[in-house]
This record gives sequence, structure tokens and C-alpha cells, in this order.
Amino acid sequence: MRYYIIFLFLTSSAFTSSKNYIIYHKKIQIAELLIRKGNYREALASYQAVFNDFEIAFYKDLHNASLCAIKDGNYDLAIKYCEKLVIQGYLLIDFNATGFSKLKSTLKWNRFVQRYDKLRSYYLSTVDQNMNQKLHDIFEKDQIAASSGNIEFQDSVFYGNALLLNKIYVSEGFPNCNIYKDTMLLNILAPLRHYFGLVNRLNDNHGQYEGRIYENMNLSSICLNQLFYDALIQGKILPTTYADNISYFDSENRFGKLVLRIDFDKEKVEFMPWINEERLNDINQLRVSVGLFPFDNSTSYLLNNTWYSKYPFREIKSAMMNCESCKSKLDYILLESRIASQFSEQYNKEYDKFGFILVDYSNVNHSYLVGIKPYMRNANNSNSK
Repeated sequence: MRYYIIFLFLTSSAFTSSKNYIIYHKKIQIAELLIRKGNYREALASYQAVFNDFEIAFYKDLHNASLCAIKDGNYDLAIKYCEKLVIQGYLLIDFNATGFSKLKSTLKWNRFVQRYDKLRSYYLSTVDQNMNQKLHDIFEKDQIAASSGNIEFQDSVFYGNALLLNKIYVSEGFPNCNIYKDTMLLNILAPLRHYFGLVNRLNDNHGQYEGRIYENMNLSSICLNQLFYDALIQGKILPTTYADNISYFDSENRFGKLVLRIDFDKEKVEFMPWINEERLNDINQLRVSVGLFPFDNSTSYLLNNTWYSKYPFREIKSAMMNCESCKSKLDYILLESRIASQFSEQYNKEYDKFGFILVDYSNVNHSYLVGIKPYMRNANNSNSK
């Protein structure tokens, strides 16, 4: 029995927008790179250029642009972006984030606060409460099924929810997931993520999904994959939102995976793709096509402004060379991990991140230590490089 449904990356014939938001996201990557380099004025100029080309901006980008304007002393522009943020769901409490303090000490901010209630009322008038309730009801069923421990019941609910969502989104349109800052994001994405995971598991089926429940699933009648892609093109979801959800339980890892290469010879930390070399070009083409950055030699800029940019190579080398209690490879690895952990905690306490909304790539779970073996002088039969 085959349950295959093909994930096509095509633009729907129903899509009529004149703007392709893949272009938007590629330009935003440039602005975020400039932020990571500390070039806030140039980053602000990049944001302004993007906002001039695209009528609707994602709230994270308005947030970052506002902070760049504050860094640049352009408080009028910062207030303009703050007003747009309120219209897209921000509460006053959201401006307590690091980075807004200088702006909040000005008269311009006081005048903004006086306009806040009117701006907030406008935002609330745009919220479709009936749609939100429909999506919340589906989300509640999704969560009950996901925690049931009964795989057939779980998958039957995931499939039934997908049928409902397909009907809703075809007739009423896909919601603006990442444009607005509200509490509905999880309600929208969780059932979709579980459905895409179901599809990926069925496509990777090795005989474990049998029975009437699965035989009766007509996945070809559901076009959520296409609707989700169209939402990406139309600027309703972020590339990371798209990739993370569409590839849930994807055994082929279609968008690739990054790991950290910690090189003790070069005293350098950089990203390396955790994929077969022959797949790299195809994966990069796919990543670029959905607005993600490619895996190349410049990827390591994503570690700027993280503790890995100040990785304590010398401290770790010295500690390992002078560790008399270290007798095995594991002893040395634990020593490296302990020093690195202490250093990262201290760095994160002292470093002013200024409240930008950027992906924190320092949380990558997998690392590869290179050139560390010479410092394990007491270890016997070590297999480290």
C-alpha cells in the first residue's frame, strides 16, 4: 500500500500577488548579517530599502529595524516602526525588551504612548475571532491526540484535522502566521506540523503503518503542502517556519543540517553541513529557493555575537595539558565541556544583545572537535583526531 504525496515547490495558479517574498527574505538576510557585524546604520538602510519594496513587513524585521534606528539616533524612524509593531500585535510590555530604553526616555515616546490605545484598537479590529476559535478547537484536538500514546488514534486525528484545515484555508485563506505577534502561532502550526510529519512517516513507511485507518487516508485530496508553500511566497510565514514544519519527521533531511566544527589547530569555530557532499548542491538549491541561506564558507558569520566567536581555545588547551587527574579521552572531553560551559554562561551574562530578534545559532546541539588529541597527553588509545 502506497500513501505517497509529493511535496511540490510550485506557485499556485490562485496566487496573484505581484511580490515574491523569497526576495524579501534574501534581502533581510543581508540586514541581519550587518546587525551581527555591528553595522547598525547600514542594516537600517537595508531594512528601509526592503520596506519600500514590500508593503507588509514581518514583525521581527520591524522590531530589528526599530532597534537599528535607536542605535543610529533616528528616533523619529524608530517611533514609526514602533507604531507599525502595535498595529501588528505588540503590547506596551513588549517594548520593555533590551534596546528600547533610550527611546523610552524621550518626549517622542510619551507621545507614542498617548497614541497606543488607538493603535491597539485598530489591531484588535483586524483580528478574526471566529477563525481563531476554529483554529483553537482544532489545536486542542491535536494536543489531546499527540499526548494519547495511541499511534493509530493520534494519526487518525492528525488526518481528520488536516481535512478540516484544508477546507478552511482553501475557502478563507491562510492566516498571517509570522506577520503578527500574537498567541495564535502555536495553534496554527502544531496541527500542520503533525500532519506533515504523518505524511513524511508514511512516505518512509517500512510496513509499520498498516490497517484500515491508513488505508482510508486519501492524502491526495489535501493540498496543505501547496497552501503552506503559497503562504511562504505571499509573505505569511518565514522560511524557517516553512522548512521546520514541512520537513518534520523527514528521514532524508531535505534542507540539511549544520554542526559545529571546533578546530583546535586553527583556533576557529565554524559551521559545517552534516550531509553527504554529493547532496550539498541540491540541498543548497532547495534552501535558496525557499529563502534560506545556503551552506557555504560564509555561513559561519551566523556565529558572530555568540560566545563561540570567543571560544576559549587557549584556556582549554592549558587546562588539558596540565590536567593530572585526566586519564582517558572522556576525562578530557568532560574538562573541555565544563570550561566551555562556564565561559558561555559568563559571556552571555556580560554581552549586550540589545534585544534583536535573531536566530541563536549558539544552541546547535552537535559539535565536532578537531585537533584536540595532542592535548590529551595522559589519554591512552584515544580515537580523537
